[in-house]
Amino acid sequence: MEPPELDAGAILSALEKHGVQFVLIGGLAAIVRGSPFPTEDLDLTPEASRENLGRLSAALRELDAKVRSAEVDEALPFGHDADSLSAVRVWNLVTPHGVLDVSLVPTGTEGYPDLVRDAGDFAVADHRPPSLGCGRKREGEL
Repeated sequence: MEPPELDAGAILSALEKHGVQFVLIGGLAAIVRGSPFPTEDLDLTPEASRENLGRLSAALRELDAKVRSAEVDEALPFGHDADSLSAVRVWNLVTPHGVLDVSLVPTGTEGYPDLVRDAGDFAVADHRPPSLGCGRKREGEL
């Protein structure tokens, strides 16, 4: 299965519309911090309260997110809510707007509270999500 080209703006719009609190991590976060390396997906760590994961679930439904796996050709539909999202540390998803990876507790961190503390405020596709990337540099440090 060839994933669709990343449209970060469409994914971020849905997350913003539903009021999801998250930190942008991974390659896209590194790019907004000045990394020259390309990325083909959007990685994020959501705030893990039941309320926020419920909002994330609503955004994922709007995005028609499906589980992606190397073992199958087609992405797999999945039912989800706040409880089921919190039960798995990493969700590898695909949407019509590209690949979306949701990591509740990225390796080497304690999750959202740890990451948001060091996140900067950078523009990504006309949105300003908290972004980490490139180690743990604070806003204005490159």
